[in-house]
Amino acid sequence: MVKEPIEEVKKEEGTKTPEPVLPLKEETIVVKKSALNKILEKLDMLEEVADKSRLGFWQDKHKQPGLKIVLLSTYEGKTVLGWEKVIDEVFQDMGGIWHEKQIVRLHLEDGKDVDVNYIDSVRKIQKIEAEVLSTSKDEVIGSESLKVKTKDGREYTVDVRFVN
Repeated sequence: MVKEPIEEVKKEEGTKTPEPVLPLKEETIVVKKSALNKILEKLDMLEEVADKSRLGFWQDKHKQPGLKIVLLSTYEGKTVLGWEKVIDEVFQDMGGIWHEKQIVRLHLEDGKDVDVNYIDSVRKIQKIEAEVLSTSKDEVIGSESLKVKTKDGREYTVDVRFVN
């Protein structure tokens, strides 16, 4: 039981004396090594499969130190810094068959824009992890950007709408 730094305690005679402060001792427990290894393996697995953005949100909320990790999209080996829908036509013909023409313009790291079918953009996009170095907000237009660094050392500034 941990006591408050100083508590006033009444003696039988009615006088008050401060109670001494007990030093906080670290508790030690004994656990089998195999049980500890199972717990550590499970923790590693949970961190590996966790959604990195939710993990970062939890760390922010609970003031846990650690890297903020986001996922960046890559298309054919190039990092996607943004995208926009160029064509979005979906309709049903007289025979009841659905037709779709959806084109997405991907803005790549090298400054080039690539127009691809939406379904191809979803299938061919791969995710890579990046560490958040800093965040910045533009109060006028209400946008937020992240400065991120990938594992291979490349740095990008990306709007928060285009991560994860």
